Amino acid sequence: LQLLGADFAKVASDLAISWSKGIEGKPAYREVLTTAGGSENKIYPTLQSGAEEMIQGMLDSLDEVANEKMGKTFEEKAPKLAESRFSFNTLMDMKSNLQGSQNVYLGSFPDANTSGKSLSTFIAQVKPELDGKVKAEFKSAMDAMNQIPDPFEKAILDPKAADAIKTAQAALNTVRETIEKQVKPLVVQS
Repeated sequence: LQLLGADFAKVASDLAISWSKGIEGKPAYREVLTTAGGSENKIYPTLQSGAEEMIQGMLDSLDEVANEKMGKTFEEKAPKLAESRFSFNTLMDMKSNLQGSQNVYLGSFPDANTSGKSLSTFIAQVKPELDGKVKAEFKSAMDAMNQIPDPFEKAILDPKAADAIKTAQAALNTVRETIEKQVKPLVVQS
């Protein structure tokens, strides 16, 4: 367990370093992503390719939370499938995944007091009502997740919590579908 913990700490550290400074002779990933479309950027030769990567990451994360981490665990009433079942932190982990997707859309990381150009900025310019809709759907999804009793590992077994879990899952799928069917096409065609 100690060796596994040490390995996990190294992997987490390498991930953080790869984002901010670069690792193994590769540039910082944040620089690669933020320079999408630049003449030197071989990974994201167009701004559109960088934006599509961000959108696909959000879609994958939202789908995983709604349909795997929450959905499958709830459907099977299987606490053993919960992401952080031993620490009873699964609900917080799922909320963090949702918050991460929202941060990507908004181009901000409130915990670090950062913000910048974003998918939201682009969508607000081309279709302001859609930007408002996406922001409202993110808020609704988080509000719905906040209604699930904690710990999630016990809530999935509590019939009184079933409606809250189903509502949260539906809200997550709603924002995912809006991004997939309405936001992504605008980015792809730009």
